[in-house]
Amino acid sequence: MKTKIGEQAGFFDGLTAVYLLDLLTRPLVFMTIVILLMVTVFRRSSGAGLRGLASTFSEVKVGDVSLKFQQLEERVAVAESKADSAQEQLDALAVDRTELDAPLAAFNSEAPAERLDALASALRPIASTLQDPAEYEQDLTQGAPEEKVFGAAIVARSQPRARFAEPLTAQIDYLAADKTLRGFRLKTVYRLVMALETVLRTDNRLSRRKLNADLRRRMSDALEALAASPRCQEDDQTNGARGIGARVRRTLALI
Repeated sequence: MKTKIGEQAGFFDGLTAVYLLDLLTRPLVFMTIVILLMVTVFRRSSGAGLRGLASTFSEVKVGDVSLKFQQLEERVAVAESKADSAQEQLDALAVDRTELDAPLAAFNSEAPAERLDALASALRPIASTLQDPAEYEQDLTQGAPEEKVFGAAIVARSQPRARFAEPLTAQIDYLAADKTLRGFRLKTVYRLVMALETVLRTDNRLSRRKLNADLRRRMSDALEALAASPRCQEDDQTNGARGIGARVRRTLALI
């Protein structure tokens, strides 16, 4: 019985090898493999590898299928040109923090809520194109001026990277530790919660989350402390489902 099984396995292996060899040597399959290899070389060396092949061969032909390197080289050149143009357009759209800080200077903690909302709306498109949003992490440190915290919250929501989770959590916890929320406007605190909610939603979509259990526990503690703040509870009583407490509960549900 063992001999027969061994013989059957050997026969199957040999049959598989013959089938694969026949498959790989078919013209269309072979040319597909060649093209895939060339694309890999192109991606790694921006077309240099393909041009090297083109200088040696003008055409490869297998069966009735031919591949002209001159045509491919022209296509590579066009693709590179389009890629350079796209990069130039992206560079032109990207801005540095001076373009956001200029309108942010109009922040006034005594201004009506409508003006703060209008300022946030004006800042959002700028924040979404910042070259280095990480620069705004330092604006979330404890004791930072309210206008900087306001701007950093908008940046974190516009570009919700996992690295913002820690400073956002620390800032919310810092404000919640004081019954007056350090004198910050609820509009500013609300935007901190919105930013943290967006960061959490983004992380929850990942197959491998970046925000670990310890950080999520600290997020929960900070948000619960904020919800217990007298100012937040008063806002909930006044505005109901539109109050900051509703936003906090929605964010807690993501943790």
